[in-house]
Amino acid sequence: MAGAPRNILANRQFLLLWIAEVLSMTAQNAIWFTLLVVVEKMTQSSTQTGLAVISSILPGVLIALPAGVVVDHLNKRQVLVVSTLLRAVFVLGYLLYDRSLVFVFAMNFLFNSIAQFFGPAELAKIPLVVPRHQLIAANTMFNLTLSISQLAGLVILGPTAVKLLGPDAVFVSAAVVFATCSALVWFLPKDEPVARPMEGLIREERAVIGRMLSESRKGIALIRQDANIMAGVGFMTLALGLILVVASLAPRYMVGVLGYSADDTIYVLAPAGLGVLSGSFVMNYLVGRFGKTPLVNAGVVGMGVALIVLAGAKPLETAVATELGFAALGSRLVTPTIMVAAALLGLSFAIVTVPAQTLVMEHSPSHSQARVFSVQLMLSNVAAIVPLLFIGPLADVIGVSEVIALLGLTLLLGWVVRALSGRRLRPASPPAL
Repeated sequence: MAGAPRNILANRQFLLLWIAEVLSMTAQNAIWFTLLVVVEKMTQSSTQTGLAVISSILPGVLIALPAGVVVDHLNKRQVLVVSTLLRAVFVLGYLLYDRSLVFVFAMNFLFNSIAQFFGPAELAKIPLVVPRHQLIAANTMFNLTLSISQLAGLVILGPTAVKLLGPDAVFVSAAVVFATCSALVWFLPKDEPVARPMEGLIREERAVIGRMLSESRKGIALIRQDANIMAGVGFMTLALGLILVVASLAPRYMVGVLGYSADDTIYVLAPAGLGVLSGSFVMNYLVGRFGKTPLVNAGVVGMGVALIVLAGAKPLETAVATELGFAALGSRLVTPTIMVAAALLGLSFAIVTVPAQTLVMEHSPSHSQARVFSVQLMLSNVAAIVPLLFIGPLADVIGVSEVIALLGLTLLLGWVVRALSGRRLRPASPPAL
């Protein structure tokens, strides 16, 4: 099994698909970062950066499921080619950011809507190009690629390219990358099982939406019946929603609070990304040593403390400079402080989400786990969209540091209330089959 990834990459057809995944996901995450920087520079408004984030994640809420149904009726290779080619065209629309942000937000929504068709087609194509005995290795490679692409695009390449080359170069380069991906998937096999007929597609879409609502209600009922599942879903929703909110505030924080350039958001994102990776690597040891529930609680406290430290970085500089008279020392403390706090935030995020996800898996019936996780993903997106509508304007009124501190204090207060309520999660028993 150790050689499985190497063997799977020897499959030329899978290699083409995998390279297209690496390039497209890295470019997409770089675009996401660049858009936040551009909006911050244009508006100096947390409200506008929040709208940029909403326009990125809303397609996942509205379009993901119907897109999967449509892909079932189409040739997967054609969907891959067309969706990457369309993104190569649409990404050039971002170049008009200096003329109309409303237009750019609309383009961003369309761009991310097209991506909802690429994902299902890509996953459906894997069994068509990979032998059955290599499917586990193939899926492992794709899951690993997703994490690496997020780190590369959002934390490394995006910030570096914006700082050295500027936003226009990032958007043009991304267009070239997507055009390259379209060429790569063009060489995938043309022969596929006959796609399902288009007749009745609208009827099937309606049926799917009806089933989705029904299954969602069942998933919510299942979550409410078990305190462990509810806690796990709640913690994952909290962590994922919080990270999106903090990401929307990061550019304004760097500029309005610290006085840095929006390009310097890498000082927050890079340590946070490394914190997530570090937490993932040591998670097995931590769970074995401390247990899942104590880890989740520690992660919530860690996120709260990290946010408060981020909010207090600038006041710390001022206090050291004015009260102690060490102006040079105060300015030198800011960057290390925010980097350590960001790393703690990333580490705490991993400490919350991984054990919480395991809690859900342990206590959910195996035949209902997909339903539970689909509800959780929907809740995470909603949990981010709703606060973004209010937190951005609030940050514009009272200040970004104040909002970040308020988020941190709310987390800590919620943890204290939960601890005082005396809630205990029962040990896991094998889920019903």
